[in-house]
Amino acid sequence: MRNNLVSLLGILFLGWNFGLRAEDSLVEPDGLGVNELLGGSSGYKELGKYRVSSSTLVRLGKATELAKGEMVFRVFSDGVDVRISPEGNEESFLSFQIFRDSGIYDESGENLLPGLTAFSDQGGVIRHVVVEPRMLTLTKFPTSSSNQEIIYAIRVSP
Repeated sequence: MRNNLVSLLGILFLGWNFGLRAEDSLVEPDGLGVNELLGGSSGYKELGKYRVSSSTLVRLGKATELAKGEMVFRVFSDGVDVRISPEGNEESFLSFQIFRDSGIYDESGENLLPGLTAFSDQGGVIRHVVVEPRMLTLTKFPTSSSNQEIIYAIRVSP
């Protein structure tokens, strides 16, 4: 199972400097966004560790569950970018540009949860990440394919 996930992650992050860093609570109750929380500094602050809970490949509208293995991501942010790296290999990371850090609505569309949304467009592959206090969702959209790869990860530590 672990080999399948490692293969999926290798495909998902092919051509990237793999690694990322994230923050625990991205919007504090007092309404401060990521930039304010991180003091606007150029340093990255850890947002948390997220354990992969499921991986899905969507091909021509049909979803196939992939083996999830035991992958853990570390997520970091400097308020402008987000970096994701596999635990134990923080030098290698994926970098995303934040385009929304005001929160994420839950499934009902009524409750605003702390979070951020970021994207990356490198090497003909668009990647999208949503980081929330309890979950991370990472999606890959290859421009020359109808396939989509989605990874869900549950937060395991601040």
